[in-house]
Amino acid sequence: MPSRDGTVRAAAHETKPVTTRSEKEQLRGLLVRQLYALVPVGLSAAVSSGGILVLVLWSELPHGRLLIWLAAMLSLALLQYLLMIAYRRRPAAAESASPWFVLFIAVFASNGLVWGSAALFLFPHDSLAHQVFVAFVLGGMTAGAAGTFSATFSAFLAFSAPAFLPVVVRFFLINDDLHLAMGTLLIIFAGSMVVCALRVNQAIVSSFRQGLKNLDLIADLTESNARLGRLNALLEHEIAQRQKAEEALRQSESIYRTIFEHTGTATFIVEEDATVSMMNSQCEKFSGYSRTEVEGRMKFDQFVAEEDLQRVSEYHRMRRLDSGTAPERFEFRFKDRFGRVRDILATVGMIAGTRRSVASLVDISEKKKVEEEHLKIEKLESLGILAGGIAHDFNNILTAILGNISLAKIYARDKVRKRLEEAERASAKARDLTQQLLSFAKAGAPVKRTLSLAELIRESASFGLSGSNVRCEFSIPDGLWLVDVDEGQISRVITNLVINADQAMPEGGTIEVSAENAAFRTAENARLPLRPGKYVKISVRDHGDGIPGEHLAKIFDPYFSTKEKGTGLGLATVYSIVSKHGGCVDVESRPGIGSTFHFYLPASRKQVVEGIETARRPLSGKGRILIMEDGEEVRRILAEMLEHLGYEADSVRNGAELIRMYKESRAMGRHYDLVIMDLTVPGGMGARETITQLKDLDPKARAVVSSGYSNDPVMADFSDYGFVDVISKPYKIEELSDLLKKVMRGKESKMLRFLAS
Repeated sequence: MPSRDGTVRAAAHETKPVTTRSEKEQLRGLLVRQLYALVPVGLSAAVSSGGILVLVLWSELPHGRLLIWLAAMLSLALLQYLLMIAYRRRPAAAESASPWFVLFIAVFASNGLVWGSAALFLFPHDSLAHQVFVAFVLGGMTAGAAGTFSATFSAFLAFSAPAFLPVVVRFFLINDDLHLAMGTLLIIFAGSMVVCALRVNQAIVSSFRQGLKNLDLIADLTESNARLGRLNALLEHEIAQRQKAEEALRQSESIYRTIFEHTGTATFIVEEDATVSMMNSQCEKFSGYSRTEVEGRMKFDQFVAEEDLQRVSEYHRMRRLDSGTAPERFEFRFKDRFGRVRDILATVGMIAGTRRSVASLVDISEKKKVEEEHLKIEKLESLGILAGGIAHDFNNILTAILGNISLAKIYARDKVRKRLEEAERASAKARDLTQQLLSFAKAGAPVKRTLSLAELIRESASFGLSGSNVRCEFSIPDGLWLVDVDEGQISRVITNLVINADQAMPEGGTIEVSAENAAFRTAENARLPLRPGKYVKISVRDHGDGIPGEHLAKIFDPYFSTKEKGTGLGLATVYSIVSKHGGCVDVESRPGIGSTFHFYLPASRKQVVEGIETARRPLSGKGRILIMEDGEEVRRILAEMLEHLGYEADSVRNGAELIRMYKESRAMGRHYDLVIMDLTVPGGMGARETITQLKDLDPKARAVVSSGYSNDPVMADFSDYGFVDVISKPYKIEELSDLLKKVMRGKESKMLRFLAS
């Protein structure tokens, strides 16, 4: 009993020390009597609190564990009750206080151990609300012990230390920010309870000491008067104890109010009729309403978007019938004061012993937006793996077909020539199909040039409506900013959007196509995933039936289509191409009114349009050209086209053969004016590896890179890799002629400047 003696000694500093052994024994007897007198109060609180705790945790923990704990708690409560009965039946109990005090401490400490075990065995792992409730009950038991059994401080410690410290340790062991904060607050609470217990103890001891002093002054009074004095002193003590308990409760309420205010989330207390009775400051920021506007006046339903209202209301009803039937965590759309709607993750639980619930809300709008964008990108990239594999081989085949057709047209008569031109147009459509597939490929960037979109929009939209009973109205202002784009890809974007609009109006009508300049600052483009800057906005509007709301989130997914014969690639192609140009696509749709697709492209910093030379017929030239091409048919037809254009052509299959032939030709004094390299050579060196060795061999060597996979970074930034130009497969003899004219003219210009110097 060192703690008890220490407490008595501490109290002695404030009062005159007890000098006789009989006085000490009397004081101890009074304190022990006080402890046993309040046992019924403590047992009532323990049994009711234990029952409520088990009831609240019944759906969260194994029933066997709960029943074992409850049985242990009730057994010790019964033991304490029997000890109290035995104490009351012994007339000499006050004169032999020490044994009864030791027995009381032993049973009381065992009670504390059982309650403390709740933090080990009755602590839910997955429910923060239930964890907090366990801490709340243990804190209440500690507060009750401080107010009821502080007659001796050691009795308070014997129960409170084993009962409350385990839950504090348990919160710290979880080791996340919220639980660390909770653990810290529980330590503060424990400290306040220790202070309360010490003060109550000092008041009781002081009161009893004063009563014993008065006995010396009224020794001549009868025993009945002395007994009355002791009863008065006990009454005074009980009043003081009650006041201390009330203060402790006020402090406890203040602590839990602080916890509620600083949860870090928007937290509401909701009544049975859905009225919001309390909310923290985070809710004010979240909803746009002040507390005075909400608390006791508004219902939680008023913050729920219409499409989720029935579901959330049903959860509210189910939770009050049986809390286990309603989900503890769920998502819904939250509507604030200004009509803005956000995606919310709600965590809701019932407050034990009440019909009220506590709801904690977290804004997950940005998280969901990022997840949706990532999902779209993953789908497009999965299609890109397939597209990239097909493109190279298919475009090699088309190169051979178009090359043969180009040569055959030169010698063909009118009827045959007409058939060849039709075959050429069919091959061009096949080329467009491969380019559309390549729009999904992951690697590389579009092959861009600077241009004005005005004419491209008109031509592409008109092409998309060929043979349709729908017409286009254009609204394209002068002064439209220039853009850096892959002309073919953006043409496909416009064509696909116009075709989509045409299909939305089977009865005919008008499609409105517009373009405008748009500049965004950070605050203005929060709804769109665009960086601040200048953009050109293109819009395609139809007057069809609109897109159902349940389909809006899927329309850009590959293979998704609501049309019977749709491929599901049109809008997916649009999304992929615009994303690779650094822009974004947005859609507005109202059932029965129509849909408007907007896409944004970054404005160019350049001020001049880049031109492209075109030739209506092949132009002849001269020079020696070395071809590197792994496909035999493509290699042969390319050599024939070059020879037809007047060039001398040699061909090799891979980079190693090219380097060897280039060395041999230089040794014989026969230089090549140009090298045309295939970007990819299966099993050998392609253009990327070969150009490095070629430049080491001849720094003045000029090379053009060619590939059926035009989205490769080498094709987009060919000059960074050492090439003078690029040509995408498949190509016709006219396109090859244009390229050679430009490249060879550049060589001649450099030669003239060299001779002039």
